[in-house]
Amino acid sequence: MKKGKSKGVIALVIIAIVAVVLLVTCPKKQAHLDAIDNVYAEAAADSQESGDLISTIGSYLGGKIAGTAIKQMLVVDDYFVCSVGTINTKDGKKPLSIGVLGHVFVLDKEKMVHLGAE
Repeated sequence: MKKGKSKGVIALVIIAIVAVVLLVTCPKKQAHLDAIDNVYAEAAADSQESGDLISTIGSYLGGKIAGTAIKQMLVVDDYFVCSVGTINTKDGKKPLSIGVLGHVFVLDKEKMVHLGAE
């Protein structure tokens, strides 16, 4: 085999391996839901650190209600190599999370926490 052809074959093999890894590790809807739960848990913990009991209780209950509403509205589109979690709002479709390589990244945590209160 010529040197140029072997480099091409190696490149194709590497591309195929990367594609298979992305396919296998693409997060499903439950991973997006877990990431959203973590964001609301962090928000409640931050509120609890402020020391105000009423604020903590309100934040906890509000977070649970907002988190439940967002989780029910969440649509996860699977693009095989990545997945995108979105919700439909009065302003249109809003992306909340992106999942790739087995991990879900919440795009704007502050905005998402307040989105449930809208």
